[in-house]
Amino acid sequence: MGGSLFGYHDPPKWSTFRLANTDGSVLARDIAAGAVAAARIANDAVTTAKIVAGAITNSRLAVNAVTSDKIADGSVLNRDISENVISSSRIRDNTLLNRDIQADVITSSRIRNGTIQDADISGSAAISDSKISYDTTKTGRLAIPPAAFTVNDTATINNRGNYVYGEGSGTAGFVAPVNFPNGVIVTNMRFQFYDDHVEDTEIWLYRTSSDGDPETDRVTLGNISSSTTGTASSWQTLNDSSINFETVDNDKYTYWLYGYVNGTAGTDVKAGAMTITYEYTSLGY
Repeated sequence: MGGSLFGYHDPPKWSTFRLANTDGSVLARDIAAGAVAAARIANDAVTTAKIVAGAITNSRLAVNAVTSDKIADGSVLNRDISENVISSSRIRDNTLLNRDIQADVITSSRIRNGTIQDADISGSAAISDSKISYDTTKTGRLAIPPAAFTVNDTATINNRGNYVYGEGSGTAGFVAPVNFPNGVIVTNMRFQFYDDHVEDTEIWLYRTSSDGDPETDRVTLGNISSSTTGTASSWQTLNDSSINFETVDNDKYTYWLYGYVNGTAGTDVKAGAMTITYEYTSLGY
């Protein structure tokens, strides 16, 4: 039996003892795997200040462990979300409201074909014309056939539907309504005619105030006359793109055509169709 003057003592087992970290902290290496379960952590005991950046990865989170009530408003930013991480299957119905979506965040390129059905659009959230705009300016045309022309003067007009001409003597005037979509911008008018006589045919596009005096409150948007081309034994077309008051306002004005042929010229002067071109940038014009 070994011993000493003061008795025998076993040596300390230094190999099984570790000094605490000098700052009193507990590091990951100090905790055995599985030693700390969720049941052992009090609510709100672990704050963001106690978590090293990048320490919590997807592999460390149980399915459905992080719910919306555990995420403070505004704490998750765009830069915190990897691309394609949040799919439609991960978003509960009715959880995203209008106020949750920034302006211009959802574009057509982010919506898969066929994902929006009629049932997805309610009456109160319907997509109105004013909410749809085009990336480029669109062009529309309004064709007014001679069949729409009505006699404006006492002279006789022979209306064949596809063209008109005068009979007898003197000027034979005609008128026709022009029903523009509201808000479009008129850019051009094109007149089809036949003029093989010293007499001419001419046409005007007018605007009249729907609130003022219709006899005096009239302005010209455009005008085309066959006198600028000379006589020809064939059908011709002329354009006028120098349009005045080009933005259509159906709330304040009405639009119409006035033209004439000459009875003396007979079938040597004929008026054909009028085509008016306009531009728009949305369905609501």
